[in-house]
Order: sequence, then structure tokens, then C-alpha cells
Amino acid sequence: RFYYLLSYTPTDSSFDGRFRTISVDTSRSGVEIFTRKGYLAVPPDTTVPVRTNEAPAIALLDRQPIPDEFPIHASALSFPQPERPGRVPVMVELTGDALTYTLDEDTKEYSADFTIVARLRNSQGQEVDRLSQRYPLTVPGDNLEKVKKGNILFFQETDLPPGRYALDVAVHDAGGDRASVRHGAVDVPATTEGELRLSSLVLLQRVEKLPPSETGGDNPLHYGETIVYPNLGEPLSKSVMPALGFFFTAYAEGGSPPKQAAIELLREDKVLAKLPIPLPPPDADGRIQHAATLPLQALQPGEYALRLVVQSGPTLQARQARFALTE
Repeated sequence: RFYYLLSYTPTDSSFDGRFRTISVDTSRSGVEIFTRKGYLAVPPDTTVPVRTNEAPAIALLDRQPIPDEFPIHASALSFPQPERPGRVPVMVELTGDALTYTLDEDTKEYSADFTIVARLRNSQGQEVDRLSQRYPLTVPGDNLEKVKKGNILFFQETDLPPGRYALDVAVHDAGGDRASVRHGAVDVPATTEGELRLSSLVLLQRVEKLPPSETGGDNPLHYGETIVYPNLGEPLSKSVMPALGFFFTAYAEGGSPPKQAAIELLREDKVLAKLPIPLPPPDADGRIQHAATLPLQALQPGEYALRLVVQSGPTLQARQARFALTE
């Protein structure tokens, strides 16, 4: 007629993400025991349920020094819409040569296995959401070099209340037990019905034309017949990219939609140039999208910021993005 609940606190507080087995037994007869086989050694303040493949990456998110065994880039952006005011796309990018590949002598195929985890924390440091994806890859031997030269892009979305959030990203290469971690932040602005909603200012890495079957989708990075790929923090080279592309989206609900914006180039918080940007009229959904380029050839190498200012009636909003420029 009775049951007892036992709790267990491990003495090993090194949260390495591994699965630790436990067992419970009793010398008393006539007792039925129900137990877990074990647990994943992740920090106790993890609030979103943990998948087995996520655990090694989660264990790395707070490690010091920060793991940095191969290059990765990560960013989170804000794209508020009337029906999704807290829409936040999260992106992580790495190259295929960052991974460890194992050859199967029988099939002559290479395999790799890695997991990407992106954690979002509020201003109190609490985990509010976690996005992840496991990538088990199988590559024919004659295609390995092509895969190594290619890019791997993680793209997932979440919806968050207004506030500032920390972004913690880990990529764990299971084949080589190697990892890299990056930290960043994203601001989700408070919005008021009927007022201007402005996305992040997105610096562009490249633009690709979409096939007709994919145009008109809901992806916030779709722009007409193209998809824009953000620069996630990689330095810009003038010899490779003579002009910097940028992109943003605004929603004008009610009132007079903005007809003009301004873009400012800053270095050490000093405005070097300010240019007006004529804006197109909003589409049937009240959305205004705009993309343009900024010449880089006249700029000296260094750290810069690009600031966007848009005003709609009495509402003025600004967004800023930083970039590093090299020769």
C-alpha cells in the first residue's frame, strides 16, 4: 500500500555531459523497484529537457577556457512581425573540414557525427529556450574533399518575449571528441500595436537566387527572388568583397509608412558618413524590405559599425551591426 521515493545527489560535480549509470537494489523481499538507468551529467539549472546527443555540447557551454578547436560563427537576429513580435532566427556556420571523418573499409564511405546546440538565456541567466540538431553524415570516398570545402549552416527559429538574451552556441564533433563554443547576444524589442517594427540590421555574406518553387515563403531572409545569407562575424576582406551588403525589414502598421531611412558608418563611435535610403512602399502585409551595398575600397582596415535609423511618425528606431575590415 505504500511507496517510497529516493533522490540521489552525485558527488562528482564535473558536468561533462556523459551518461552515468546508476543502479538501486534492496535485500528486502517482496519489493518492486522502478529506477532510471542513469542520468546525463549536465548542469542542474538546465530547464529544457535534454536529448542524449545534446548533453556533451551542453556541458561545454559554460566551460572555461572557452573550447575553440575549429572555426565556427554564430548569430541570433530579431525579425518582429505583427503575428510574431518575438521572432528570432538563430544561425551557426562552420566548414566541412572542421569535422572528423572515419573511413569504413568495407563500403569505402566516410562518416562524421556532430551536434550543434544553441542556448538562449534571459537577463537573470536562466535558460529560456534551446535549439539543437544532430548531423550524422555519410560521405562517399570520392566526394570527401568537396564536402570538406563546403559550408554547413544551422538555421532554426524561436519566439521570445521582449528583452536582452545571451546566446551560447556549442558545436561538438563526436568523431574526434572536439568542440568549439561561441557567445553572443540578441535584443528583442518591445513592440506596440500600430507602431513601426524594425528587424535587426543584417550584414550580408552572399545572396543566392531562389528556384521559383521556393519564392514567396515565410523565411525572413527571403528577399524577392533571392535568399540573403548573413555574415555571422567573419572579418571582411576588401580584396574579396569590395562592397558590403546589408538588409533589413520594417513593418508599418497604420499611420504613414516611412518613406526614407538613413544609414550611418561609424568608427570608434564617430560618424564617418551618413546616407539617406529611399524606402519602397509596403507590400500587402505592411512589410518593407530593403537591401543595399556600401563601398569598402576607401576605408582603412579596422573595426567599424553600421547604424540604421528609421522614423515613422513620432517613432524613431535604430539598429546597429559591427564588422571588422581587412585588406
